[in-house]
Amino acid sequence: MKARTFDTDPEWLEARREGFGIGASTVGALLGLSSFRTPWDVWAAHHAPDALPQDSTAAQRRGHALEHHVGRVYAAARGFDLTTHDRTIWTHEDHTWARCSPDASVVDAGVVGLAEIKTARNGWDWTDAPQEITDPREIEYLPHPAYGAQCYWQLLVSGRPWCDLVVFPLGHDVAAVAEVLADSSHAAALGPLVDALASRLVVCRVHASEPFQRQLGGWVEDWRTRHLVNAEEPAATGSKYAGPHHGRQEKSGALEVELDHPLTVAADTLHHARRKKKDATAAEKEATAQLKQAAQGVQEVRTPRGIVRWKKHGKGQRLVLLDWVASTDED
Repeated sequence: MKARTFDTDPEWLEARREGFGIGASTVGALLGLSSFRTPWDVWAAHHAPDALPQDSTAAQRRGHALEHHVGRVYAAARGFDLTTHDRTIWTHEDHTWARCSPDASVVDAGVVGLAEIKTARNGWDWTDAPQEITDPREIEYLPHPAYGAQCYWQLLVSGRPWCDLVVFPLGHDVAAVAEVLADSSHAAALGPLVDALASRLVVCRVHASEPFQRQLGGWVEDWRTRHLVNAEEPAATGSKYAGPHHGRQEKSGALEVELDHPLTVAADTLHHARRKKKDATAAEKEATAQLKQAAQGVQEVRTPRGIVRWKKHGKGQRLVLLDWVASTDED
């Protein structure tokens, strides 16, 4: 594992993205565990950055402002030595694209582990969180499984034996107050706030699992190669930001044509044909349902235009129109 520390936030953030890097906070999104980001959002951060908001959210600023206070309370309560890692990037020894920015290193009984510090609005959700995870499948018991995936990625990159997931559940009202303080000139009041609510602190120790970490690393590497290195845009399902950006990124070798070009005309014809087909399919389903509902218990219906007959088809029945004379506009 190699480490780099940067002087400013912009330098640090840019270094996290360079070379299509994958950080710990990204992994939960790739696994579909995050309620904040999707795989498309990860792709867009590299290939369509203008589609994503550039400013941090109030919750992010609140979490950053509380991080050191929560870490201090956590270490003091357990008698641990804690070292924070501001603007630091750790890189995997062999795979330089695999990175993490741990909040802190912790010494417990002579063993050095990691600490990942979070603040959460949903305070009551964490009251029954597990205190220890030895099987990766147990991260599903966390209110936010993405946090567990983040811990495992940090263990993969660093080679450390465990990571303490330290969560400070604020509750909605206190979180709202903390967000106001974090953006004001009274941010220093956050320290006493954390001290007063120290009993709410939740700690879950996530133990390393080499088999799972190898499997996770291989899967993430495949996704990175396909969608970041080769720039294949993933589905935008669940993303709040895809909108008009999805599917509109220019591909290599793209052909620019005018409005009256034969390819534009052909694509327009295809669009209208597909719409007609879609409308016809919907009309067919509705008419079929009406006929079946109205003709229950009979084998065929005879009309002046022809015969409607039900024939056995697989395990059900199929409608057949015999000698049908279609209506005309004059009818």
